[in-house]
Amino acid sequence: MATYHCSVKHGTVGIARPHANYICREGKYGTAKMKEQLVYKESGNMPSFVGEDQLDYWDAADEFTRINGRTYEEFELALPQELSDEDNLKLVKAFIAEEVGETHAYTFAIHSKPAANDREQRQIHAHIMYSPKVQDGIERNREKFFKQYYAKEPERQGAKNDTRFSKLNGKMEISNVRLRWEQMVNRAYEEHGLEHRVSSKSLAVQYAEALINGDKDKAFVLDRMPQVHLGPKLTYTSLREAAKYIDPKKYYLEEAPKKVRHNFLARQQKQLAEDIIIHRRERILTLKENLEIKAQECSIRAEVAEKVLSEPVIERHEENAKDIEKELSARLTVSQAELSAATKELQQFRQQKENYLLSEQKIKELANDIYTKQESKRIRTQVAKCKADMAALNELKAEWNEKAKTGTLTPEEEKQYMQQAKSLQDAYTKRSVGLKERIEKMKQSLATEKAQKATKEIADSIRQRVEVARQRIEDRKERINNLRAQSFILNSSRTNLIEMEKFVHEKNKLWNRMERNGLDIEKIKTVKNPNERMKLIRSKIVEINYQERGLEYRSQKLNRFMMKEEFARNAAKSVYTHGQYKKYVKLGQEIEKLRKEILLAPSNASLTAKLDEQLQQHQALKEKLTQTLSTPHAQASIQRMVDARMEKNYVLEARKTVMEENLHELRLMKDELAGMREHAAQDIVQEQQRGGLEQAASSLLDNIKELASLKEAHSLGSLTARIGNSSDHLYKDRTLGHGGYER
Repeated sequence: MATYHCSVKHGTVGIARPHANYICREGKYGTAKMKEQLVYKESGNMPSFVGEDQLDYWDAADEFTRINGRTYEEFELALPQELSDEDNLKLVKAFIAEEVGETHAYTFAIHSKPAANDREQRQIHAHIMYSPKVQDGIERNREKFFKQYYAKEPERQGAKNDTRFSKLNGKMEISNVRLRWEQMVNRAYEEHGLEHRVSSKSLAVQYAEALINGDKDKAFVLDRMPQVHLGPKLTYTSLREAAKYIDPKKYYLEEAPKKVRHNFLARQQKQLAEDIIIHRRERILTLKENLEIKAQECSIRAEVAEKVLSEPVIERHEENAKDIEKELSARLTVSQAELSAATKELQQFRQQKENYLLSEQKIKELANDIYTKQESKRIRTQVAKCKADMAALNELKAEWNEKAKTGTLTPEEEKQYMQQAKSLQDAYTKRSVGLKERIEKMKQSLATEKAQKATKEIADSIRQRVEVARQRIEDRKERINNLRAQSFILNSSRTNLIEMEKFVHEKNKLWNRMERNGLDIEKIKTVKNPNERMKLIRSKIVEINYQERGLEYRSQKLNRFMMKEEFARNAAKSVYTHGQYKKYVKLGQEIEKLRKEILLAPSNASLTAKLDEQLQQHQALKEKLTQTLSTPHAQASIQRMVDARMEKNYVLEARKTVMEENLHELRLMKDELAGMREHAAQDIVQEQQRGGLEQAASSLLDNIKELASLKEAHSLGSLTARIGNSSDHLYKDRTLGHGGYER
C-alpha cells in the first residue's frame, strides 16, 4: 500500500550530534537494541576542518552556533515499500541532489522496520540532516564557520545561513518540497511499472479534485477525517493494551486515548467507505442517468432488471447483508457525532473576538482608530452621546407640547419637564463644547497623504485578518456541510441496502411460487379421472387469479414509492442548508395561504401587515439561499445526495420488472389451464356418453332376465337368449337342456 510522508524539522543547539548518532546508529545507539534496522548511512559536502569522523561537524555546530540558532534542518521521508533498497537509495540521493545541493553539509540514513499497525507491511523511511550554513569557498576554522554572517566582509565572520525555511516564506517552500517529493515518488512508481500513486495534498483538496473530475467513488473514499501522527510510544502502547481485549474494537472505542481513537475511527471510516464502494458495485445496480423522457422508462427498467437478475453477488453475499447494514449504521452514528462536534466547534469559533466578521465601514473606522490612537473613536462616542441627548430633548419637547395643546399639563409636570429639559440641554452643551473643532482637526489629520497611506495599510491588514477569519468559518461550514451530506448518503445507502434485501427475498419467493405452480400443473395432467381433474383445474385457476390480482396490486403500489428527482433535490437542499430551504418552502406556502385569506377579507389590516412581513422574510431567505446554493461545492454535494437517494428507484424498477415477468408467466399458465379445462370437459362428455349406452344395455338385460324368469315364457317352448357378442352373456333355460337343443 503506497503511503506518503514528507516533513521538515529544525534542530536547535545541543541536539545535532545526538540526533546524528541516532540516525546513523553510532555512539550509544550502536550497541543498543533498536526496533528499526539501519539500511544505509552516508555523509557528504563536509568542510575542510572536518576530519575522518564526519559526524564531528555536528559537534562543532552544537558548540559554536548561537544559543537560539538552528544547527540543522531535517527532511523525514517515507520511502516506497514496493521498491528495493537499491532503488530507494537512488531516490534519496536524487532528492538530496535537488533539495540540498553541493553547498550544504549533510548526513542521511535509511531505516526499515515492520509497520506498527500491520506487521506484514514494511515501513522504510529516510532521515536527511543538512546544515543551513552555505559553503561559499572561503576557508574558515570550525569556530569561525558557525559565527554570524557579515555581508560586507564575509571572510571575517561565519558562513551565510540558508533562510528558505524561515517564518517569512517557510510554509510556501515546504509545500514546494512536498510537491517535488510527490512527483519523484510517482515517477519512480511509473518507471517500475507500478500503478500506485501518492499525493502531497490534503484529503479535502483531493476530495475537491475528485468531484471536479467526476470520480464519485474516489470522492466518497476521500470524504473522511485525516489521521494524526501518534509516534512510536503511543502506537505500541495502544497495540499492547488492545491485545488484552477479546474484541480490540472495544478498547479503541471506549478506553483508548483521544488520538488513538481518532486514528482508529479514521481507518475504519476509510475501510468502510472502500467496502461500501465495493458492495455498491457488486450488490446495487449501476447508477443510471436520470430519466429524460417517458419513452425510455421501459428499456431502462428492463436493462436494470436484467443486471440484477444476472448478478451472482447478490446470492453470494446475502448472508453478509445484515453485517453491512450494521456497519452502515455504526458509520452513520460516527458521522452524526462528528457533525455535532463540528457544529459546536463552529459556534465556539464564531464567539472568539479575533474572528469577528467586520463590514467595510467598520474596517475603515478601526484603521482610523489605530492610526489616531483611539482619538477618532472617542470623537465618535462623543458625537453619538450628543445625538442621543438631542434626541431625548426633542422627544421631551414633543411630549410637553402635546400635553400643553390638550390642556392636561399641570404646573408640577411643567416644572418637572423644565428641569429635565434643562438637564439634557446642559449635558448636550457640555459635550458639544469644542467638538466641531476636534472633528475638523481630525478630518484634516486623516486627509494628509501620510495618514491616507497609513490607514490604507492598516485597513488592508485588518481585511486580511477578516478574510482569514471568514475563510476559516467557511472552511468549517464546508466541513459541516460535507458531514451532513455524508450522513445523508450513508442513510440513503442503508435504505437502498434494505430495499435490495427485500428485492432478493421477493424475487426468490416469486420464482419458488412459479416453480410450485408448474409442478402442480404437471401433477394435474397425470390425473385420469376427468371429473377430479376438472375440480383441480378450477381450484388452480382460482389460486392463480388470486396471485395475479395480488401481483398487479403490488406492482401498481410500487409506483407510489418511486422517488421523484424534484423531491430528492429539495431534501438534499434542506439537508445542506440545515433546514433553511425547507423553511423557505414552508414560508412560501404560508404566503400563498395568506393571499387567499386576504382575497376573502381585503380590509383586514393585520393580515396585510403579516403578509408584508413574511414577504420580506421570504425575500431575505431567498437571497441567502441563492448565495449558499450557487457555490460549486454546494451543487456537487447536493448532486451526490440526489444520486444516492435516486438509487432506490433502480431497485424498485427491478422489483417491478420481476413482478411483470411473473405476471406474464401466470397468464401463460392460465391459458394452459384453460386448454386443460376444455380437454377435461370433452373427456367428461365422452364419459357421460359411454355411461348412457352401458346404462341402456344394463336395463335391457334386466328386462330379459325378468322375462326369462316368468312361467309363461317356459310354456312357449325352449328359448335361449344371447345378448351382445360375448359368450359370457349366454343364458339357457334348464327345461330345454334336456331336449339337447341349444342355440
